[in-house]
Order: sequence, then C-alpha cells, then structure tokens
Amino acid sequence: MEILADLEALEALPDRVLSLALRLRGPAPPMAPGQYVCVGAPGEARLPLSLASDPADLPALTLHFQPTPGHSDSAYLLKLLEEGGPLGVDLPHGTCTFAEPLTQPLLLLGGGTGITQLRSVVLAQLRLGGQGGPPLRLYWGALNREGLYLKDELNLLAEAYPRFSWVGCAEAGASEDPTLREGRVSDAVLSDIEGAHLTLSDWRVLLGGGPGMVWGTVEGLLPAGLRQAQCEADAFSYAPRTVAWPDAP
Repeated sequence: MEILADLEALEALPDRVLSLALRLRGPAPPMAPGQYVCVGAPGEARLPLSLASDPADLPALTLHFQPTPGHSDSAYLLKLLEEGGPLGVDLPHGTCTFAEPLTQPLLLLGGGTGITQLRSVVLAQLRLGGQGGPPLRLYWGALNREGLYLKDELNLLAEAYPRFSWVGCAEAGASEDPTLREGRVSDAVLSDIEGAHLTLSDWRVLLGGGPGMVWGTVEGLLPAGLRQAQCEADAFSYAPRTVAWPDAP
C-alpha cells in the first residue's frame, strides 16, 4: 500500500549515513518490527529501506540511507530529497516480523546500515517487554569504527535496559577503541561461544544487512552449529543461496 509522506527532518550521521524523518499523510496498514518499506517518487516507490524506528510510532517513521557513489538508486533518492516534494512510501514488506513479546532470547547480527532493521526490533521489544522478558544481544559490524554510527545510543540503551547488550566490531581501527572487537561479527560471536559466554542453540537469530554480510555470517557460524530453523533474514528470500545447514532435510 503506497502512502504519500512528507520529509520532516534530514540529519547527517557519521559514515555518510542520512537519517530521514518522515510522516505519512494517511493511516498506515499494520506493520511489524523487522519489516521494511519501499520509497520513491509518488507512484513509483521502489527503493527498499529498513524501518529504523518502532512501528508503534507510525505515522512517523525513521529511515537510514547511505548513498553509494555512482549507484543509480542512490542518485535517484538524493534527487528526490533535493527536490523537497512528497515521497511515496509503500509498506509493509518483508517476512521478518517481531510484533509479539519475545518468548526466547534474540541474537541480532548486523552489518553497516543493516542496523536499522535490528534497531527497530530492539526498540519495539524493549517497549513490549520493558525490563522483563528474554535477553536481546546485538553484534554490529562495520568496516571501521566510524561506521558504528549509533554507538552512543546503543550504550545508553544498554545502561537503561539490563536485558539488552551489544558488541561493536570493526575490521579496521578497533584498536583505537577498547570497547570494540576487531574483525567481523561472526568472529566476535565465535569468540564468545569459545569463551563459554554464549550458547548459540539457546537463541533465535535475526540477521540484518546485505546478502554478502548475511551469508558470510551464516557460513562463519555453521561450524558452531547454527541452524536454519533458528534464523531469519530478508536476504534469505531475495538473495537465496545453498549452504550446508546442519538441520537441512
């Protein structure tokens, strides 16, 4: 369902990420944390972006967008933002839904702006369960520490909600920040498994990010017993691959 939306604020975040605060002009259909929207000119909403805010905030919504130089979709959306007119927002999309309070711990694994989907789920689950409920543990990776652009916000959430914790991973520059791990998300998860800080089979797993990140993380965690039945990711639908899941029929 496409609805017109107005851009209320545009904020430049670190690592070239733009935060778009939109407000829908009409009532929105039901949308679950974990789902995404498509954005574009009115009548041609086609660029998929994960919701970064809690769907309970609708008709207000927040999206994060990192323009890629030379990419046609990036140029298309930047042009629309410069023109300043209403945008078309088509919603909801995606099968990763977390609308009900959790009944088991949730492990969230993301890279880059894949944090938006995971942020939406975390905010919604903290609203639904408050200080109670199963743990939420986030591992978020980026090429460098500047890419962890929500670090301060996540630290505040972890202070306010003991059930939420997070680990930041950077492939470069992590040594300059003692709170970060060096390497990829899968490296940090494996390290915690080997250190007996994490039992993978106890957790439901949501992976956020592009196909390379999602499938790379899956393949990195297969030796630790990651099962298909415990995992969810949008990339499983739009960019499927064949991997040797231990619970495959």
